[in-house]
Amino acid sequence: LSFAQVWRTNIRNEELQNRVKTDVHSPTKYRVNGVVFNMPAFYEAFNIKETDKLYKAPEDRIVVW
Repeated sequence: LSFAQVWRTNIRNEELQNRVKTDVHSPTKYRVNGVVFNMPAFYEAFNIKETDKLYKAPEDRIVVW
């Protein structure tokens, strides 16, 4: 939860479009969701199921180590 809270934002679409063009970092939505839906602990902690929006099939999850 703290990871997501650090990156939470509430910006208008116009500002988001500006940041996509000028900021080297990914939009915060993708910085958080892109990480957590690859972590098995996320699925266990929040009881994520196949029907949930942030579900990603195990064979499609990225594993670094």
